[in-house]
Amino acid sequence: MILAGENRYRAFDYLKRETVPGFILNPTAKEAVKITHLDNEVRDRGWWAAYQSIEQYIQADPNLTQRQVAIELKMDLEKVNRAIRLLPLLNAEARGLIVRNTNNSNKEIRGISEIAASRLALLGPGSALKPGVKAAGAETQKLWPYPPIPPETQDLVRRALEVAIDQELTEAGVKGLVGWVQDGHKPEDYGSGSQGADKPAPKKEKYKREYKQVPVNRIRVNQIWTFDPIQPDEIERKALSMKITGFVKEIMVRTLLDEERTADPDHDFEIFDGVETFEAAKRLAMPLLQAIVFFDLDEWEAIGLLNIISRVTRCSTWIDIYEGIEKLLKINPKDTVAEAALKFEEDPALANKIFPVMALFNKSTRKAIAQSIYKCHEGRTDNGGYRFVQELSIPLIRLGKISKDLVETQKTVEEVVNVAIENEMGEEDIEELVDWVLQGNAASDFYIKEA
Repeated sequence: MILAGENRYRAFDYLKRETVPGFILNPTAKEAVKITHLDNEVRDRGWWAAYQSIEQYIQADPNLTQRQVAIELKMDLEKVNRAIRLLPLLNAEARGLIVRNTNNSNKEIRGISEIAASRLALLGPGSALKPGVKAAGAETQKLWPYPPIPPETQDLVRRALEVAIDQELTEAGVKGLVGWVQDGHKPEDYGSGSQGADKPAPKKEKYKREYKQVPVNRIRVNQIWTFDPIQPDEIERKALSMKITGFVKEIMVRTLLDEERTADPDHDFEIFDGVETFEAAKRLAMPLLQAIVFFDLDEWEAIGLLNIISRVTRCSTWIDIYEGIEKLLKINPKDTVAEAALKFEEDPALANKIFPVMALFNKSTRKAIAQSIYKCHEGRTDNGGYRFVQELSIPLIRLGKISKDLVETQKTVEEVVNVAIENEMGEEDIEELVDWVLQGNAASDFYIKEA
């Protein structure tokens, strides 16, 4: 049974080869899932491949909790939670739709995104408990087998999924579709114009807005951010940066509509962009924030506006940020790397490891790394895929001793980075590649060394 290397196997079969080089293992069921998952992650098979790994893993050990699954598969806990909520609702036909229509990797980006698909979980029966959480006086709720889901519910989810894929809906669009279905309408009628009779939403040519300061304590957070909250360490770094530099980025809010203000008299505004700044401001007890205030927008219009902004705004890569740190240290040579990193909201410990490597990057290397990240983004929207992230640069520090000539060293590092990006290498693979080059070999020969 192939755990990794299906494409290589098929290539050998196509060439009519009788044998193929391989490692023969004897893993447990859980170990087999880990091996396949790691291969899929390195080659970026997309979010659905990760969901399949989660499902196979809990089938191999039903006694696991969500947190244990996340730790053992090295995934974000929220991703595991989204998978556990959605998977039971998907019948064979729905799964086939995802397989045929979805591929969110750096090789091709199409179909429904993970977050958009996860919104369909709201069409399920719901539960007061998350899977794996123990109720009072009850045994721990196991992740597998899934709780029984009525076939009609699964079919409803399948129909909604088909509409979402056909109409190429974003996360906001799927949330609108779910609300439409929950109001008793057929998924197939969504977007046909019939919902206009129930929810008139005239299209605005221009958004009425004003640039002003707003009270922090009168702002609430849009639910799209409460669904996937910012991590506390990110907020802490943001607060430290704001305190050190005195620079506070403007936020974007909308005024609450009359009915919303009646239901929520404690707030006047809802933030939909700049949430990390808002949370940091609360931590620093700041009374006011500079904001672009939009009037007469409902929640979905605000989310739609954010999507538009995200698609046309250039993403900032870690290379951009670290070049900013370089410039700051030239201006303020007394600053440490850690102090400069905090001003850019970067992890100071990680910056201390990575910053020495920056001297080994020439302009071409920096451009190649940035391009590996750009191709995974459309504006500020992260579409997934392989990118040369900060941690992958750490092993390259060992190449600093390969030549006394810095230009020669930089050229070697450039070749190594290009091979790593072209072959979508992980940290361990890059370590091996560095060893190979330090032995006097060309980086480009790394994958033909066996021959």
